[in-house]
Amino acid sequence: MKKLFTILIGFLLLGACVSTNNTDLDAHEDGIKVPTQTEVKYALVTLDGGGATGAVIGCGDTISILTKTEEGDLTEAQKIQKGLEELFSIKDHQVDSYYNALYQSNLSVKNISVNSLNGEKTVKVELSGNITSGGVCDDPRIQEQISYTISSNLLESTTPETAIIEVSLDDKPLLDYFNQK
Repeated sequence: MKKLFTILIGFLLLGACVSTNNTDLDAHEDGIKVPTQTEVKYALVTLDGGGATGAVIGCGDTISILTKTEEGDLTEAQKIQKGLEELFSIKDHQVDSYYNALYQSNLSVKNISVNSLNGEKTVKVELSGNITSGGVCDDPRIQEQISYTISSNLLESTTPETAIIEVSLDDKPLLDYFNQK
């Protein structure tokens, strides 16, 4: 009986050791913590489609989603903010083979809220600054670059068509800017 008791205690201790070693998924084998990383996405344009697959917008162009890695575990709102900040920081019209219709604009993020209700996701983004558009083809490019940057940073696979995305610029709907022209 004493031998059986010792064997049971041994198995319990062994099981405890195995389970504690497998619970820390963010640690290397040597026990050093590894910082988490999050993929942040932003949208640029492939002019005239350029053979890219993606949403067709404006003057026959397509949206292309690019990624960058950020340190830490980010919420949806933080991912959206980082994605928009990356997009707004690009001040060249050409980035590799992509076009950035926002290169002349000066925009910043004021506030972001993400809410889910009954399976429907609503995202409200408040921007400040000014938009400089190159014309008729750039207007839809600008709108879609912002919309796809927002939707591609949501946790589920969401597009501007499957989420309610409300973007305002200086407290007015973004679409009002383009409808005034």
